[in-house]
Amino acid sequence: MSDTWNKARIVNRLAEAHGYRRYLEICAAVTGQRYAEIDRQLLSCRRLSYLTPGEHTDGLGTDYRSPDRDIGACLAQLAADGFAFDIALVDPWHEYETSWRDLNEAFRLLPEGGSLVVHDCLPPRAEIVAPYYREGLPEWCGVTYQAYVDFVHGRNDLVFYTVDCDYGCGVIRKKPGTGRRGQRARIAVSQRGLRRQWQEAKRAGSAEAFAFFQANRVPLLDLIPVEAFLAREPAPPPAARSPLGPRP
Repeated sequence: MSDTWNKARIVNRLAEAHGYRRYLEICAAVTGQRYAEIDRQLLSCRRLSYLTPGEHTDGLGTDYRSPDRDIGACLAQLAADGFAFDIALVDPWHEYETSWRDLNEAFRLLPEGGSLVVHDCLPPRAEIVAPYYREGLPEWCGVTYQAYVDFVHGRNDLVFYTVDCDYGCGVIRKKPGTGRRGQRARIAVSQRGLRRQWQEAKRAGSAEAFAFFQANRVPLLDLIPVEAFLAREPAPPPAARSPLGPRP
């Protein structure tokens, strides 16, 4: 089943399960790539794309665009437009700094009970986790997986799990009632040693970090198969599905 599921299907299923109606995608010109597969019957969609030249188009529209890594003006315009989203896809340029920034900004704007889907959290091979892109790489997941692990294990105002499909699709949900109190995580004793070892592996180098990640990916990611995801996020019966209203 994992071969037929991808980040867009994860977004659509979460929208069905939770009644989400507004979607934001944060990506670069060469990431994302499945915007057309988001269910417009469920979701009003907007996209923020950086490292995206003005002439670049895939025919689907880009609401907020930056030609370089800086998304400050895009975020300011999004706020000025008053667009509030329930669910977002974060498929960043896969360097650590951009991945961490995109996670932080998307989570900051997320309402309580809203969800982020994060792509490339489970890279399968060492050769595609270079920290910086090199010309000629046929695949590149970079170190988004490192930023994701650091982010979800560094806060106490979220719950998360990761679906084992499409290079790993992380699901982060903002807990209700936490407000701004999520800057330091309260970590279970059983997880403290794992987190410490993870940080030590990162300090040792990229090869050591990926080897540790591969050996401990299930507890680090709370990794579940697609079947468990579908059971955890059941879709409502067709009669309960409400039509999408006009685009805000």
